[in-house]
Amino acid sequence: MSLTKYNTLRENENSNRGRVLKKRDKWRRKTDATIQGFIERYLTPIVNESSLILNITSTRKSLGLAGSNIDYIALSNLLTNSTSEAYDIIICDRNLINRFDPMIVFEAFQKILRPQGLFVFNFKNSNALEFLLKKDFNRMAVFTNAVYNKQKEWHYSDSWINELLALNKFEIIKTHKFHYFFSRQKENQKNERKLRRVFELDMVFRNIPFVRSQASNTIILCKKMA
Repeated sequence: MSLTKYNTLRENENSNRGRVLKKRDKWRRKTDATIQGFIERYLTPIVNESSLILNITSTRKSLGLAGSNIDYIALSNLLTNSTSEAYDIIICDRNLINRFDPMIVFEAFQKILRPQGLFVFNFKNSNALEFLLKKDFNRMAVFTNAVYNKQKEWHYSDSWINELLALNKFEIIKTHKFHYFFSRQKENQKNERKLRRVFELDMVFRNIPFVRSQASNTIILCKKMA
């Protein structure tokens, strides 16, 4: 993979940091709500007051994790600056994994997570319905146009991400698929009724065999093996 491409996306990650969402961006708000709902259901119940949390995101949101022991950092800064801190939990939001080499990211997380530490991240898939019948479908990693804004970005296959996690001694605890009609959601985000119908189809497709794994986005909760 080209380091230049990763560096370009790294610059985009920095420029987008702290950006305020537009009131009409219902798609982004739905995405944030999905991620926060996942965290509140599977992570919040096992977090205690002493847990040290690292939130890697483009916005300073707690995403359902209350407490004062939360550090915030941009992923690019984490990868270029060493830290002596050891964290119990890492959250990597907003598909930031798709802007970097995931092997390097997972190696960095492995170093700063305590034994049995947890981390949550979400990423965009190459094995998504949006790419079905295209040459890029289910490729390990493909640098292609985003289906909704034509900007270049990486998409990764589930199998490759799972392989990299295993190589870095992470155990997958829970996964969640969402956004089966990614481009349609973006196109209809100003029409609340149409957008609601498209989101409702997510629930249908998630229960269809051979289709449930082909969403555009995946959230994964992992544990660092001792």
